[in-house]
Amino acid sequence: MIGKDNIPRYEKLVASSNFLLLIFTALLIGGAIAIIFLYKNRKQQLWFTVTAAGLSIINIVIYFSQLKKFISGNVSLAAVLVFAIPVFLLLAANGIWKDEKLVKSLDRLR
Repeated sequence: MIGKDNIPRYEKLVASSNFLLLIFTALLIGGAIAIIFLYKNRKQQLWFTVTAAGLSIINIVIYFSQLKKFISGNVSLAAVLVFAIPVFLLLAANGIWKDEKLVKSLDRLR
């Protein structure tokens, strides 16, 4: 970004630079921690996991919309790993779904 005196200022795009990014990032972190402890209620765990995957995709879209404010920059490895979050959440949802199906099938055998 260029300052008022036409001297380039170097800023980082982090979650704390935008209030909406900060809220979505905090919700994702809190949600991921809460999802781990919902193992006794798989339906609720599955719902929260899919919701967290949707929030992470929205978070990525907001980050890319904020990139328009910057002229140039470089991408760090942590920025690339952001794309892995929704993939891993969807893989977790798939595993929870399969586990729920397995438990239901075993209940029928009793």
